Amino acid sequence: MQSIDKLFVNREKQTAGFVKMVQGETPKRIMMIEAGGGLGKSWTVEFMRAECQRRGIPNTEIDFADSVVYDYLAMLRRARDGLGPAAFNQFTQALNEVTQPTVRIETGTANTNAINNLLGQGNTFSGSNVNVGEVVAGNVIKDNSFVINADNAVVRQALQDRLTLAFFECLTALAAQGPLCFFFDTYDKVTVEAEAWLMGHLLPRVRDGLIQNVVVVIAGRSVPKLDNQWDRMIARTGLDLFSEPYVKEYLVQRRGLIDDPNVIKALFQGSTGQPQLLAMLADNILRSQDSGGDDDWL
Repeated sequence: MQSIDKLFVNREKQTAGFVKMVQGETPKRIMMIEAGGGLGKSWTVEFMRAECQRRGIPNTEIDFADSVVYDYLAMLRRARDGLGPAAFNQFTQALNEVTQPTVRIETGTANTNAINNLLGQGNTFSGSNVNVGEVVAGNVIKDNSFVINADNAVVRQALQDRLTLAFFECLTALAAQGPLCFFFDTYDKVTVEAEAWLMGHLLPRVRDGLIQNVVVVIAGRSVPKLDNQWDRMIARTGLDLFSEPYVKEYLVQRRGLIDDPNVIKALFQGSTGQPQLLAMLADNILRSQDSGGDDDWL
């Protein structure tokens, strides 16, 4: 399979703007990509991530189209793992200290309430120790992957505030070493908790200069609607349909199809210049060529 940069066409404005952002050549730190379905939002995000890889820039992607339910802890864990767990040991240590496993014990009889047993630090269940701060590899502290067990909303919020503080202390230290990027894709499917964390914690810190060298890209059929106090920080952009010359570039130069004007025009008209549909049509043609189009064996 070809790499994303080999297939990419007609998104120079967005990618050039992104490069300026990570190089610190513009005060813009947040890019909003709002476009309809099939116009290549995820494609553009993946190209930007590939650019980060080429430049050695730590980055993390959260795609709300994933099967993951992005609650508060899932957001923080995904961000940590993408940016590099070694830089977030302080956060992981705090996470292990405020979370616990929930063990549900059923009696096996009908109409019997489950018993919730909370295991704290150093306790043992079925011969397995629950340890806080275990080093899993090198200098990375192992995440016990437990949850916050707090029925009281005030207590739960206090624990989340502690984790938020620890996370951003680690993030600030990492960003002091150079640029890093957050990518949020399919924002139109964002969860309530994820949006609360993004709008209440990450973006305000970027806007107010509390963390430097952080670039955030948000893509979706809809994106956050922010007032004019954000204007100096936000680059808003959309994605256009491909014109016929870009369709030709994609099909011939990127996908290796024969430069037949009739075929190019037919595929342009059939796809209406929509990148996702065009890619599917090209896939079908290449698949047919690979199989030789011979169905005699059937």
